[in-house]
Amino acid sequence: MIPGIYGYTGSMSGQDLLKSLGGLGWTGTLLLGHHGGSMVLLMEKGEVHTSYKLGTYGSLDELAQRFHFEPHRPSDTPLLESRFPASGIAALRALPIFGPETPLQTGISDLRALIKRLHEEAFTGSLSLAHEDQFGLAIFYKGVIGAALFERDGQFWEGNDALRNIYRYSLEPGLAPLKLYSQAAPIVQSVLGLALGQHAGKVEPSSYSGLQTSEAGYTFFRHGHAYLHIAAELIGNSRRYAFTENPADLYLPDDPPGWEEQRYLLTLRGRDALNPMTDLAMQFGDAFGESGKKILQVLNRGLTLEETALQLKLELQELKPWLERLVKDGLIRPE
Repeated sequence: MIPGIYGYTGSMSGQDLLKSLGGLGWTGTLLLGHHGGSMVLLMEKGEVHTSYKLGTYGSLDELAQRFHFEPHRPSDTPLLESRFPASGIAALRALPIFGPETPLQTGISDLRALIKRLHEEAFTGSLSLAHEDQFGLAIFYKGVIGAALFERDGQFWEGNDALRNIYRYSLEPGLAPLKLYSQAAPIVQSVLGLALGQHAGKVEPSSYSGLQTSEAGYTFFRHGHAYLHIAAELIGNSRRYAFTENPADLYLPDDPPGWEEQRYLLTLRGRDALNPMTDLAMQFGDAFGESGKKILQVLNRGLTLEETALQLKLELQELKPWLERLVKDGLIRPE
């Protein structure tokens, strides 16, 4: 079996590339990208078996299209391999290799400026990274960051904390570049459903649009038809995920880089607040409740703020006001 190939058609049209592949008699899936949309074509012995037009794709006759052709045995559904098969994040495993991506070098890329520009351009697509045991993904839909996920050393973050980790990664020189890729809206909306854990619930198979996970991998549906299957190991349970229309917009916190690595020490007053034999412990319980007590106990272990948030299953932005209250009350101080 020949290896997958991808690139730009350049002075050739998508139709020219299709004819070239047809002349070779290849069997596989061809994915073309242009104007923010995609065309998925399933080929068998050089002939187009089925095709699906997604989003704002123009025409096969247009030039300079991105493409990815992946050979495989005859199939009823277009098949592509996962772009991130080693990631422990299901949404990353569900992403195929779409074609050439725009690399963004770490250490010199301004992620804040990029996010602002993508918002202004109503960008739809993904920003991803893969470096050793680190994986990250931010999914944009019409300029909105609908979901963000990050993995490092077997730990997982989502939402604004994932964006914070992607930003921290972008600041470190010499790492594998981040990759930016515009994608067809139906694919993005389907991956968003998986990333956000939005189950489809009861839905008529003939009308289902979204992303279905199973032991066989990850399958994209539109109006009941499977138009793309990603061969990758399943993470989690077999489910149908909803087609996401209006995701909430995430934001990159404005804390200085490295803030999440800070540690706090308990003052004498803070240690007394955890001692049930003191009057202060009762006053502390009345003022801060059980949640405040748990936060103070975890901080007492000498963990970083990031580790503390993970232990407490809180986002760092949720932890921040607690820290401000505890500092103001003289219970903790920065290390």
